[in-house]
Amino acid sequence: MKILLAYCKTFFIPGRASKYQNSSAGIHARTLYEVLCGYGDVDYIDTSEIEKVRGGYYDLFVGINHNFNEIRKAISCKKSVYYAVTQHPAVFIEKLISFKSRKKWHIANEYVYRMAKRMGMDRIWNIRWREEIPVFVPDLRDVDHVLVIGNQVTADTYLRNGLSRQKVDTMSYELMRGEAAAKRKLGKRVRFVFSAANLYLGKGFDIFVQLMERMHEEGYEFEITIMGAVKNPYYAGLIRKMRGRGIHVHVLGMVYDERYYTVMRKQDFYVLPSLAEGQAGTVLDAMYCGVIPVLTRETGVSYSPLGFLKPCMDMESNFNIIRKAMKMGKREMGLLSEKTAAYYNQHHLHFRERLDRLIGRYIEE
Repeated sequence: MKILLAYCKTFFIPGRASKYQNSSAGIHARTLYEVLCGYGDVDYIDTSEIEKVRGGYYDLFVGINHNFNEIRKAISCKKSVYYAVTQHPAVFIEKLISFKSRKKWHIANEYVYRMAKRMGMDRIWNIRWREEIPVFVPDLRDVDHVLVIGNQVTADTYLRNGLSRQKVDTMSYELMRGEAAAKRKLGKRVRFVFSAANLYLGKGFDIFVQLMERMHEEGYEFEITIMGAVKNPYYAGLIRKMRGRGIHVHVLGMVYDERYYTVMRKQDFYVLPSLAEGQAGTVLDAMYCGVIPVLTRETGVSYSPLGFLKPCMDMESNFNIIRKAMKMGKREMGLLSEKTAAYYNQHHLHFRERLDRLIGRYIEE
């Protein structure tokens, strides 16, 4: 059997080490490649390398969003699988545009957007959210299978865009680090962490800041750790404002490898009010470390033991959930940390084996 896998060589190249090999993209690409190799000869390409395979024949093609349709048109294949690591891009775009009644001129007029950036308006208003808009919206009408990494909320975005339930499968993945464990030590002050590769609108950073500011106004004592790049000057300004109000905020930037997990294990709650995800790898990082997740269902993870946040500003139900965390005693935190690790071990481990069974089913059909 001849198989084509199109992913991203920044994160994985067979036989080579990469600093990003333990990122979510690195895990997905590597695991897919290793599983597919069990079924035949695999050609692995970056999604930009269309000309390398143009005119080729394959029994199975597996690809992600970037250039999926273009690669599929360039080859002949018996079956195709769209590997969905995000919500459907069309739905993702809708959510970004609708959040806080955002105007569409940022999308429609490139000249106005560039002028606004040059004038420094991105420090006052969050206009850089426009850069989060997906460039590629796939046409999946003729695809054989869509494998969604996430939960039912993630999968539903594909059903809303015309895919039949028979074509869509949903799966959770893992970090490939073994079993999760509960936290061993709890600090004197409640610690919240926000972790993302970059502080995006789609990650819900606007909501996170509002939640933390409200808790500070109500007199709760806590600390915040932010891990990830802060490229958006508007968000850098929000962090400065939090500090100016006396909130304890530690900004670490990008943190890699074991230091990342060392920092994560010191936290009590991981808050991610995402507007849209596939399945957020940073949530898995937190759960693996026994850090209690406080999430929207849109993170792609269906475990938020204090209740699910809404991906909206000014929601009293969101404030109530964070208040629960603030008032929680150490014993209760310890028990929830144990339940968090147990959930990860029950629902996320054995990703390779689950993926193998599903790919096998696709091939046998």
